[in-house]
Amino acid sequence: MNITLTDKGREVLNRAMPVAAEIVDQVMLSIDEGDAIPLENSLRVLRQNAHDGLEHLARRAQPQSG
Repeated sequence: MNITLTDKGREVLNRAMPVAAEIVDQVMLSIDEGDAIPLENSLRVLRQNAHDGLEHLARRAQPQSG
């Protein structure tokens, strides 16, 4: 799937990115060092599961030949 932003969409994204980065920074400040590694491991698993799930859905969406 490809998504193309319009010029207006790119403008909105460019304005939103600094705000999103600030929110992420504030959230990350609340995580102490002892919690960072387990959180990183959990996020890695979630990312892999999401990737695998999307690949599975993409294969199902492909037309069947034969």
